[in-house]
Amino acid sequence: MPSAAGDKIFIKTAAARYKMPPELLAGVCWIEVGGDPNFIDRVAFEVRSFDWSGPDWVDRNLTITNNPVKTSFGPVSIQLRTAAQAMRLNPSEMSTAQLRSLASCLQKDVFNIEIVARHLQMKTIVRLSSHVLFAFGLFVFIATPSNKYSWMKDMDPLIATLPVDDGSGSRTIFTLLLLTAIVVTQMGIVFYR
Repeated sequence: MPSAAGDKIFIKTAAARYKMPPELLAGVCWIEVGGDPNFIDRVAFEVRSFDWSGPDWVDRNLTITNNPVKTSFGPVSIQLRTAAQAMRLNPSEMSTAQLRSLASCLQKDVFNIEIVARHLQMKTIVRLSSHVLFAFGLFVFIATPSNKYSWMKDMDPLIATLPVDDGSGSRTIFTLLLLTAIVVTQMGIVFYR
């Protein structure tokens, strides 16, 4: 492992590349550093890979260990599946050899910090987009008039009374369903792993 000064440079470079405060990346690195020694991670990965080497039915029903993609590697501990997703790869489609190669790359500080920064950036974008989606739904809910004839009064203020809205319209129901769908989508985006 390089010196702390070397890691500081890696952290500042990765933070600048992904447009995040270097203190955020440094804090995550500091919290996640350590864990099991590297050889324990390697043994856990090999045991899990063997356990998960059977046909799909066996893997789904008879395995006793976690999926190998859930093994964490690197000085800044990160799961293989999270690292693969940060690289825009599908971890379930990666071979054991590809996962081993990724695990070896994660042992290098430069690569490890880069992947952690990329993962943090992805989480920030996803959370921001979920908030924007919610704000849009809330705007639609607020902007939808409660009386479907209220636009007439806006067009001609001399209209004294508006036709009675018998409530048979589905405007309120539609906007509530839209808002509910957006909230459910937002929760799915935020909690999707």
